[in-house]
This record gives sequence, structure tokens and C-alpha cells, in this order.
Amino acid sequence: MITLKSDKLSYGINLPTSVDEITKEVLAEITAHINLPKYYAVIALCKQVNLAQFLLATSGNKKANVRVSVTPVLAKIGDEVAKEINAEAGKRVVIAVSDLERGDHLYLNTMITDNNVREYLDSDESLRRDIFAGTKFKNENVYIIEFKIVPVNAIHGCITATRKMGNDPFLVKEEDK
Repeated sequence: MITLKSDKLSYGINLPTSVDEITKEVLAEITAHINLPKYYAVIALCKQVNLAQFLLATSGNKKANVRVSVTPVLAKIGDEVAKEINAEAGKRVVIAVSDLERGDHLYLNTMITDNNVREYLDSDESLRRDIFAGTKFKNENVYIIEFKIVPVNAIHGCITATRKMGNDPFLVKEEDK
């Protein structure tokens, strides 16, 4: 986690540097006020982006070549339905891109949405300059979140956030040589 701190504002923003920092508890706090129908879920689209490239793209540069990697994470689902489909909030989900595109965008007031991060950075020209110059957060990749509501039947499976490499039949360990 890195902390953006502006000299011009009275608050900062903690930006995750790993999808594992976007925990089940964090997602539960962000989505606590949402009441979902039975067969719907909230998906957090965790977008990994280089902070300097994000600044370049949001500054209106049409030629900016920004690489974004998106990890869909289950943010909220009803307990009864979660048991039916073997899903749990905080887990990565297998879902078709077209289902995410058809999902309803959900604006949640959290500081790590792309609009809030952009507005925060726009408020402090010296912070922007330091990030561009690499004097702060050089080549730092961060996660910015967007939320979608999708039908539960669009979720094809859940994946545990981390998998132990010891169970990989294709891994050759030093002692196996």
C-alpha cells in the first residue's frame, strides 16, 4: 500500500499495490450500505495501472499508451446464494468480459475509484510533477477500483486469491533435480 499525500489537501489516499490488499473486510465495509436482490452480486473490477501512466492518460493525452490489468473480485453476494454457487466475497471470480460489460455500473463513494484519484492528483500540481519525474512512486503499480452489479448466473466460478506453488506438477524444485 502506498499513501498519496498532497500538501494542498487535508487528507491522503492509500492505494493498494497488490490485489491481496483489497480484502474481504475492506470490500464488506465499502459495500455495507448496498441491498441486493437475491440473484445479484457486486463485482469489484480491480484495475492495476502504473501511477505515472494513469496520470498521463487522465490528463487528456490521447496518445497515452496505458496498460491496465483487470482482476474481477467478488465484493458482495447474499449468503444463501453464495452457498448455492460456492462463492465467497473477496475471492477472484471467473466471469465473461461481456457479462461485466452488460453489468450495471455502481458508483460507490470510496477514494480509490478512478475519478476520485484523478481529482485528488489534479488538485496538486507539484505531486503530479513528482510522480511524472519519478521522484515519488517511481514505476509504482497501484489498484484502482470500479464496481458492477451482475446477475449471479454470470459468475462461472471463484478462485482463491493465492495458490501454493508446491502442488504444481509442472514446477521443478531444486531437490527434484
